[in-house]
Amino acid sequence: MNVTLERSRTALLAEIGEWRRALATVNDTGLLEPSGCPGWARLEVVVHVRAGLQELLACFTAGTALAPDRDAATYWLEFAPGGGGGTVEGTMWLRRTSSAYARPSGAVRHLADVLDQTEHALGGLQDATVRFQGHVLSTGDLIATWAVELHLHRLDLLVPYAEASDAAMLARETIEVLADGSAPAANLVAAERFLLIGSGRVEPTADERQALGGIAARLPVFG
Repeated sequence: MNVTLERSRTALLAEIGEWRRALATVNDTGLLEPSGCPGWARLEVVVHVRAGLQELLACFTAGTALAPDRDAATYWLEFAPGGGGGTVEGTMWLRRTSSAYARPSGAVRHLADVLDQTEHALGGLQDATVRFQGHVLSTGDLIATWAVELHLHRLDLLVPYAEASDAAMLARETIEVLADGSAPAANLVAAERFLLIGSGRVEPTADERQALGGIAARLPVFG
């Protein structure tokens, strides 16, 4: 699954704007409440996104002449459900890091700065191949993975949002490619529910399994 830089940049820039709006709706107490990501508080989602975007920014200078070995979909193979990717260790790191802030709002301000930096860097990003987390991706595919990441984690904040977005469509396409199938029409399984099921955040109901058909057995594709 290859995504042009123009498309992925547009999706990620829009998602950054949605994150700003979402963060404006949560207070310190609300950030300590559970998120939609199992085992994480909303604060930990904020810290995870901030750390990830900082890693993304660092890789923009890590250009390489090597051919890509991952694309916008196969990047997620590293995060297959039950793949032993250090989920417990990652959660413990998030909790330790989150506890370093005097108040949860400090993490929000920190993330806001990184969102600004990311937005600025995206404006000058060119088509290239870069190293990221031990792999090589085109900038278009890499930015697409982050549009998906930010969209799914925005769902984890459990704040109102508009389903129709470029990042949501990229997330849907990614899940379909990894599951080797197509999702049903939105009137059978709602778009949000499909993303939550496909990313391992919720279990499908019996009716949803029936509506999903053959693809149901291959979900979730990452988590």
